[in-house]
Amino acid sequence: MTHVARWCTLAGITAGLLGLTVPASAATGWAVVTPPAGTAGAELAGSYALSDTDAWAVGGPATASAAPVALNWNGTAWSSVPTPAPSGSTPEWALKSVAASSASDAWAVGE
Repeated sequence: MTHVARWCTLAGITAGLLGLTVPASAATGWAVVTPPAGTAGAELAGSYALSDTDAWAVGGPATASAAPVALNWNGTAWSSVPTPAPSGSTPEWALKSVAASSASDAWAVGE
């Protein structure tokens, strides 16, 4: 049951990146989560939460000329994580999924 609760929390936080009002937690009600600069309009495709204070979200950029989006949640705010382009990639590439084994070890895949 803990895993489901964490997923629901991350889903709410991820929706906040799109500018929606989302549940912060069952105890505090609803809150708006502001996305990091340069990520508004990004299309998120995958998310993963290790805990309430360590979660990841990945996806495609808001514009074709921007890099894919990788974000980390620290329990208070989202921060952007640099995403280098792999060799031979096109400007339209996006990250599709993410998983993590610890706060310092996360992996993302894309196309």
